[in-house]
Amino acid sequence: MRKFLRAAAALLALSFVAFGPIAPASAAVAAADALPHNYTGVWWKSTESGWGINFAHQNNVVYATWFTFAADGTPQWFTVVASKTADLVYSGNVSSFTGLAFNTDPYAANANVKTTRGTATITFAADGQSATFDYTVDGIHQTKAITPQQFVPSVALPDCAYGASVAQLSAATNYQGLWWTTHGSAVGGEESGYGINFNHQGKVIFATWFTYDVNGKGWWLFSVANETSPKVYTGTVRAATGPGFSKEPWDPFAVVRNTVGNVTISINDGNHAKFDYTVNAIAQSKNLTRQVFAAPGTVCQ
Repeated sequence: MRKFLRAAAALLALSFVAFGPIAPASAAVAAADALPHNYTGVWWKSTESGWGINFAHQNNVVYATWFTFAADGTPQWFTVVASKTADLVYSGNVSSFTGLAFNTDPYAANANVKTTRGTATITFAADGQSATFDYTVDGIHQTKAITPQQFVPSVALPDCAYGASVAQLSAATNYQGLWWTTHGSAVGGEESGYGINFNHQGKVIFATWFTYDVNGKGWWLFSVANETSPKVYTGTVRAATGPGFSKEPWDPFAVVRNTVGNVTISINDGNHAKFDYTVNAIAQSKNLTRQVFAAPGTVCQ
């Protein structure tokens, strides 16, 4: 993923994720995680530029959205609802989805179809600065060493913490986390089935958007959005093709990126934003809120 995010970094000097309501952690791990680290953000294997994984960490659940490529080289994303199973260890099923094309309007709630593809375990180092991502998908077992991605070298990684109140979420000035469109619904959201991860460092939001192409296949897009005025971030939207996720060795030079549109992210407050985009000449606008699947949620600063 280095070339992928290095290319993003070069532009400096679009989690939408298919999901429905996420089940709370089991009673055995219902108490707030006492460990000092929160893992919310984008992670990568620095020698395998072109793919990455976003973690939304709330209470004892790490909701992971993994952007990579299918065997035929087309964009593929998976999700893992990884619950804490031991200190520093989170495990869950790996799932893929099909759904409504990104430009469907109105977008029916929970129209996505989930397929379980395997299992994954994420084991974090005690210092919170590295992890192993061990998975079996379609019968293929692999282990990747991953670290948080610092794409603005002059800016420290955000410090995230679980247990924020709604007021703290609204007052936040760092927008890192998982966002979605709910139309005010308290459970599930009227447009459950896709989402977007914001990774916010300094005056840059690196957005990874998990949605579906015109045929309903899982499709991810990304944008490096720079602050162009207070609380307004703009950038181009890109899509990519590359080696299948199981390819060994991984060839970062085989990843091809294409510009497909542009985006403007307008922040109303730390808990509400507007997402205006044009993709393949289709213009749309979405109102976003943070996805809180383990109340009260996580806030970064």
